[in-house]
Amino acid sequence: MGNIHRVKGNYSEAIASLSAARETFYELDRELDVSYCDRDLAVVFYEQKNYDDAAALFTSAREVFLRLDEPSAAAFCQEMLGSIYCIRGDYQAAETQLESALQTYTSLGSMGDIADCSCSLGDVYRSQQRFDAALESLQVAYDIGQKQGNTLRIANALRVRSYVHWDQAQFAQARHLLLDAQRLYESIEYTRGLELCAEDLAELDRDEQA
Repeated sequence: MGNIHRVKGNYSEAIASLSAARETFYELDRELDVSYCDRDLAVVFYEQKNYDDAAALFTSAREVFLRLDEPSAAAFCQEMLGSIYCIRGDYQAAETQLESALQTYTSLGSMGDIADCSCSLGDVYRSQQRFDAALESLQVAYDIGQKQGNTLRIANALRVRSYVHWDQAQFAQARHLLLDAQRLYESIEYTRGLELCAEDLAELDRDEQA
């Protein structure tokens, strides 16, 4: 129920619902369920840009998932920690977390997770100006998205790829990729993606005219 509230953006309801569930599981001594609640709460905090609380919960939940042999859930926590480090500009720490998560996903053969993690890694490599490594990672994400017919993953890979070209002042290529991503987000009515593309295109206009 907490996740339904989160998806709808009702964060206070999501926190209340997840906290109540966590309390119940804690009283029943169901440690794994408590950790899943912590993970979901951390996602809510992350979406609210409350990165300190999100990072603390992802870290503690990950330790429990590792101890109780839940590698996929542990890798998800690492992936999210990688995103938080990236947002904070600590690209080395982000790379360490994301590469470790990717390794786990690869060993589990979890293709969708490999795609998402590769897309995030591509953005980290780009931020480090390692453009070839970035394009390689983004190609992995794009290819998996194509194979799965997953429009969101394809669009995300194209949007981040546009940043790689943008950073190298290849504005026409960047614009082309952003417009492609925008069309794909539109086709699945993904509002957040459309907002990002609109912001990026406006900023790209300013950069080109500078």
